[in-house]
Amino acid sequence: MTPHRFRLLAYDFDGTLVDTKEDIALSVNLALTELGLPEREQEEIYSFVGHGVLKLMEKALGESDRYDVESAVDVFRKHYRVHVMDRTQFYPDCESVLDHFKSRLQAIVSNKPLEFVEMILAGLNRRESFASVYGGDSVNNKKPDPEMVIHLLQQHAMPPEDALIIGDSPQDIEAGRRAGVATCGVTWGLRPRSEVENAQPDFLIHSMTELKKLVL
Repeated sequence: MTPHRFRLLAYDFDGTLVDTKEDIALSVNLALTELGLPEREQEEIYSFVGHGVLKLMEKALGESDRYDVESAVDVFRKHYRVHVMDRTQFYPDCESVLDHFKSRLQAIVSNKPLEFVEMILAGLNRRESFASVYGGDSVNNKKPDPEMVIHLLQQHAMPPEDALIIGDSPQDIEAGRRAGVATCGVTWGLRPRSEVENAQPDFLIHSMTELKKLVL
């Protein structure tokens, strides 16, 4: 793995830095129960994560036409605000890597609503690690659209060749590629490894510590 001098590291959130899946699944099922709909298996809900909260609840509702998606999102948000930090924690080695790169610009580019990203960072006492935090509602178009990444580059007057996006999904890889930045897929997240590999990221890592070998 040839190291590169990236000056800006842009991380996805769910499935990359932070393991949020159990709290999301619990909150989805609490919302479904409140709406009078059957609960779903946790693993199924995990597969819904990554495209933003609207898509999450759209998939959770499935064929039901008893409720509109936006109303279901409001119910989910209510429950998630209560349970957002029940079991959520950093994936192994993420905090030490954030500390290792504290002299670099580090940012979050997530499709998760900004409110919840900020709540989790505060709960984990890690907000100060990031120069910028973008959520799915920070821009008009979520990943795989490159808008979020382009905004980040513009905010820090950073040329694309000096940035790296790190994520666990094809949306992250496509967003980075379309923004002209290098891409790094991770294999421990919410998406199957085959999906990440098929997205053809520039780099692929299997633990966060490998990022130290990739970035000078």
